[in-house]
Amino acid sequence: MAFWPHPVQIPLSEDAQHILAFGVLTFLARQVWPSARLRVLACAMLALGGGIEAMQWGFTPRHAEWQDLVANAAGSAIAALISRALFRRRAEGV
Repeated sequence: MAFWPHPVQIPLSEDAQHILAFGVLTFLARQVWPSARLRVLACAMLALGGGIEAMQWGFTPRHAEWQDLVANAAGSAIAALISRALFRRRAEGV
């Protein structure tokens, strides 16, 4: 969806869409690679978000924005914290 010519029309703000998308991506990545360090996973998600934003410079009418990268990072951070709490609870047998 990041490279479609026009943004998807979802009844959420653009920032909320980025936070949700990268939150879900980070959470799923944590499920697939449970042994991955959260810092490494967060850096990978930040690199993915930065790569997507950089690639959008070549597409019209899409354009890259620093605010989108910040929202991507926020979504990843929130999901990382939630997944850390869930993994701890699972490890403790709660």
